[in-house]
Amino acid sequence: MTRIKCLVFWGGCLAMMPAIADDSAPPDPTRPPEAWVHVSPEGGAAVSGPVLQSVVLRRQGTPVAVISGAMVPLGGKVGDSILVKIKENEVVLKGPLGSEVLRMTPDVNKKTVVEVPKPVGRRNQRGNL
Repeated sequence: MTRIKCLVFWGGCLAMMPAIADDSAPPDPTRPPEAWVHVSPEGGAAVSGPVLQSVVLRRQGTPVAVISGAMVPLGGKVGDSILVKIKENEVVLKGPLGSEVLRMTPDVNKKTVVEVPKPVGRRNQRGNL
């Protein structure tokens, strides 16, 4: 009886092997957005221009930005450009062709929502205060 149970168990495991080995895994949550990495036809990743990866704002000391894998302090150089401004989610590079803004999330535009306070003491449409 135990041999039959063992055979059924291992047969079930073998039957499930194709489902376990399936390559349709969920996408990697740590992968950068597509706007940051463009896949070239050869299969390798090609990045166009400098990419802002992180910002370190210190209470004391010089703020630092990680641009294309290199730590650049405020006033430091990135190619021919100089890092002139560091904010919490963007930096500004000034170079021979003008200023360039690099954002942490280039596809996201942050908007401030202002909530309008409701009037106090006025009656609403139902006649209630």
